[in-house]
Amino acid sequence: MVETMSEGAVTLSQDGTVLHCNRAFAQLLGRPLQELIGSCFAAWVKDQDQACYVECLQNSAEPRRSNLQLVRADGETLPVQLACSPLNLDDLPGAICVIVLDLTEQKRRLALEIEQQAAQAREQALRQRQEELERLNRELEDINRAMVALYAELDEKAKELKRADEIKTRFLSNMSHEFRTPLNSIFALSQLLLDHVDGE
Repeated sequence: MVETMSEGAVTLSQDGTVLHCNRAFAQLLGRPLQELIGSCFAAWVKDQDQACYVECLQNSAEPRRSNLQLVRADGETLPVQLACSPLNLDDLPGAICVIVLDLTEQKRRLALEIEQQAAQAREQALRQRQEELERLNRELEDINRAMVALYAELDEKAKELKRADEIKTRFLSNMSHEFRTPLNSIFALSQLLLDHVDGE
């Protein structure tokens, strides 16, 4: 049954020596099965995760899970979850059963999901910016229409003022002529009357 599992299965002694492992575990590490039996499991644990592995090994009396990274034969790191449980075997006291679950696909899916969420957030932000720009454009168009109407009104007022000025100028010109002629006559008559009064 252990050989047909898709996860890696390892039986460790109390000191962490590999007593048995299945082909799936050998494939995960990219190493031949014969090389793994009798070796120390800690040899494939990444340096930064050694303390986590040791803690898992020391507290193996109860089932526990730990996430850490193993080092493959090609030097690549492999994110895994170790599920450690004690084996109660008379001929192997202190033996530990370790199921090794490859987290690569889960991490890839998680990274993809995070990227999709980030893309959705960017799209949402872009959509909001677009809506804001459209709203501002509408406001600017309204302001522009109001300005055009105001300029048209001002232009009309300027034309009216020009016409009024022209009418005033003509009026004053006409009135000046109209007043000058009678005033000249009045002035001349007044002068005659004054001369006539002075001449008596």
